[in-house]
Amino acid sequence: MTRAERYVNLVAFGLMILVNAMASLLPLNGRTTGEISELYPVLITPSGYVFAIWGLIYLLLAGFLAYTFLRPEDPRLNGFHYLFALSCLLNSAWLFAWHWENMSLALTIMLALLATLMFIYANVNYSDRWRSLLAFWLLKLPFSIYLGWISVATIVNVSVTLYAAGWTGWGISPPVWAAIMVLIAAVLALLAVDLRNDRAFALVIIWALTGVGARNSDNLFVAVVAWGAAVGLLVFLGWQIAGDRERRIVR
Repeated sequence: MTRAERYVNLVAFGLMILVNAMASLLPLNGRTTGEISELYPVLITPSGYVFAIWGLIYLLLAGFLAYTFLRPEDPRLNGFHYLFALSCLLNSAWLFAWHWENMSLALTIMLALLATLMFIYANVNYSDRWRSLLAFWLLKLPFSIYLGWISVATIVNVSVTLYAAGWTGWGISPPVWAAIMVLIAAVLALLAVDLRNDRAFALVIIWALTGVGARNSDNLFVAVVAWGAAVGLLVFLGWQIAGDRERRIVR
């Protein structure tokens, strides 16, 4: 990664943190991000505590930036270029669209952010065994968790946009649609583990699903599906980890 790329990424990250702080402290357009969310009561939205994951994401992204200065020669950084800076700008732009309740624009930006993170995710060489703990914690983990969360956020954003547009769900009840969204999230987690052996991504999905279950404690059907999916994913991860240990013992 070139010196120019590193500094542009750093400035873009600082801008993203500033805009996020403004969204909470001013707040933007007179309402916090959570208050806007409450105006669109879709069942797939997790409980408020789940959004604390943003603190972890920003901490890990700061670690990634530190890694680009510590190990700029790492070949896994060659495909990043200015994609990280773009992701920061999209993150910031989404907040403006969301706070001004332009949900269609917010969804478009969210999809662009998701695509950008997928490119970044693909640029990291996951065939490597990650013998370097520094690379694992500061290069692989930040984008596994960030992409996992934005995958969940995209599902929620789609639901909010449809709600805002007055979509009636083709006659299917909101709880059933929420259950379908939960299952889509669970499938994404399974694919991440199966195709990339990415347990961090799956844990983010599990975290979000527990929040969906907690928020819908008065809706037994949605709560059971969300909690059931979270428990099922945990069991699957445990089974996979146990299998890995057995294979290492055999070797």
